[in-house]
Amino acid sequence: MPTATRVDGARDGGLTWPDFGHTLASNRVRWGKPQSGVFAVHGVFHVLTWTCGNITDMTITQCNLDGYGAPTIEWARVKAVLDSQLTQAPGTGGPQRHTTWLTTINPDGSPHVMPLGVVRRSGSWYFTSGPATRKSRNLARDPRCVVSVATDPFDLVIEGAADRVTDADELACVAETFVRSGWPAEVAGDALTAEYSAPSAGPAPWYVYRVKPSTVFALGTSEPFGATKFQLDSSY
Repeated sequence: MPTATRVDGARDGGLTWPDFGHTLASNRVRWGKPQSGVFAVHGVFHVLTWTCGNITDMTITQCNLDGYGAPTIEWARVKAVLDSQLTQAPGTGGPQRHTTWLTTINPDGSPHVMPLGVVRRSGSWYFTSGPATRKSRNLARDPRCVVSVATDPFDLVIEGAADRVTDADELACVAETFVRSGWPAEVAGDALTAEYSAPSAGPAPWYVYRVKPSTVFALGTSEPFGATKFQLDSSY
């Protein structure tokens, strides 16, 4: 049965910021930098995330899918992986390297699956794709998608939608993140360009997409294993 998930550091009737050491009551909020915290109202736990003054109130419910008695996987463990930069270098993921897979919906309703590179910026996952590729054409028609990746603690499946990014400031931030990750991307109009990209990305320029998750499945690959579904319900 789904239950409200309690994140370590939260306390009923108050608000704690484990990662930043700030409280809402103190008003010591560094606007412009992504931050997050957890609070509880009448026993229901929420996650607050904000960037540049936009506050998101997200309620997370969890459901233990394991049929062998393994405990529910804690959301804090899953969020730590989601918040990390999953590189594609050999020996960095499970098994051996991180390969992120994007599933989109073809016009006939069949799935289309391709590997791609993903970077994290301000709490969101971003990826690029050429306008003429099938995945871009699928997303233009239907933004629903699934992103999946195998990590050392667990396999992750993220259901949601991919929104195309056209804002100049956000594109510049994403390009900067790609550069720090080793890909020399730069903004070209409402997309990105570079001297090279993945063979499946198509020719430059490349559209940028932001993943907006609605459901996260975490499937444990080591002790204590487990399988948990997290439903993310947010309002702006």
